[in-house]
Amino acid sequence: MSSVTVLTPHGRRQVVKIDPNKTILWILEEVCRKYNEFKPENYDLKHHNKTVDLSQFFRFSGLPNNCTLEMVEADKKRIEQDVVICLQLEDNSRLNGSFQPSSNLYDIINQMVPEILQSDQTKIVVIYMRNEIYGEKLNTTTLKSLGLCSGGRALFRLIKSDPESLKKQANVSAPLPQKPKEEVPEKPRPKGVTADSPSFQFQSTKQIKEPEKEETIKQKEEEKMEIEEVPINKTEDQPFVVVDDTKFELIEEKLKAVEPEPVINILDERGTIIFNLDSINTSSLDLPDSFFELTESDVRMLYKDLRKQVEEIENQPLMTEELRKLEENKKILNQLSTYKNCAIRIQFPDRHVIQTKFSTVDNINNVIQFIREYLINPNMDFYLYITPPKNILDKNLTLVESHCVPSALLHFGCDENVKEFLKPEFLNKLSSGFSASRVLLSSNKDNNQPSSSTPTSVSSSSVPKNFMDSKVSSKPSGAPKWFKLGN
Repeated sequence: MSSVTVLTPHGRRQVVKIDPNKTILWILEEVCRKYNEFKPENYDLKHHNKTVDLSQFFRFSGLPNNCTLEMVEADKKRIEQDVVICLQLEDNSRLNGSFQPSSNLYDIINQMVPEILQSDQTKIVVIYMRNEIYGEKLNTTTLKSLGLCSGGRALFRLIKSDPESLKKQANVSAPLPQKPKEEVPEKPRPKGVTADSPSFQFQSTKQIKEPEKEETIKQKEEEKMEIEEVPINKTEDQPFVVVDDTKFELIEEKLKAVEPEPVINILDERGTIIFNLDSINTSSLDLPDSFFELTESDVRMLYKDLRKQVEEIENQPLMTEELRKLEENKKILNQLSTYKNCAIRIQFPDRHVIQTKFSTVDNINNVIQFIREYLINPNMDFYLYITPPKNILDKNLTLVESHCVPSALLHFGCDENVKEFLKPEFLNKLSSGFSASRVLLSSNKDNNQPSSSTPTSVSSSSVPKNFMDSKVSSKPSGAPKWFKLGN
């Protein structure tokens, strides 16, 4: 049992003993039950000037034992609303129903699955938030006592088990297996030297170990020098890149062995290709376990680059919001001058993918209009999003502002229940996924070549919306004279 001190609005202190499996709302109701002038729906509880969620269990609320809670008047009166209950049975089927917070679990089960109560009521166990409720507790436990009183949804699991077995905890009776000790073979002694010979007795253990220490010191110094001299291949988009020529040669040999016949059907002048993800078969690419093991050079590269990355984060100067916008705009302008086009893949729920390319200054709305030409129903409502996490793209933003440069995978989403999306004439011209990846790699090589224009020669129409407005001057307005940028 835990205890909590509640400070009431009229300055009195009330000590409440609470079971950790009770909710915070139970504490408020206990105090209001002692003082009849208070109603629970009109008050909240605060801990260190922070409002506590009344629906949480005390065990998971993060409140310490013997803490002090302040009872304050709520900004809005709480109104009890019906709760949607989802009951999951042992066969993984789910039943839904709406109940009042005053309903107990027995009535809920009797209303949703009455046949279970008729079979054997003593073996029914309801699990909610790590709480196992069974027996007579089904009649006394209400939704309100579980913190469900202001609407919302809750999931309950119903299983049949012996309640006594739930009180037992699994124990390990058998001893854990021990790894057998490896026998270290003795080093052969030089010829003519035995344990009784005077040359062997003359050398002490200290004299034998000193050369070994010198060798270990030299070996550590060589390892340090190797770590500092390892080159790092790093780009702006990747935090670190580990390159091992032997591994990539092994991949190329495997890919050449399983490479299918190329099937490429280009549909328009953009170089649009449609393929299915099922055509990308990687199951036959069987690599040995040694390919996935980190070599000594890989570990050194990772350590060197991670250490450099930590130093950059620790030494990074503090920046204002305007300076952060300026750095973001510089990055966008650099991408506009480096990449002429960007490769876009649109993946549909039926695993079909449209691969094409757009200009870096095209917006998301241009991509949507392009997709409508390939849909069976061009007038259907849909949206594009990236994941993870799921982020629906704004139609007015350009591809460079949406971080889709130099390439991106966009997902097709719609609220309608549709099984087929693309027109049959385009599905008859599918390309193989392996060939589509080859085309994408070759197009990326051409796209990575810097264009002839420089960042200063980009026209104002190519610059994203509100780009020039977000630039800051060399001296911010309202800053003191002693303030200088970069300090």
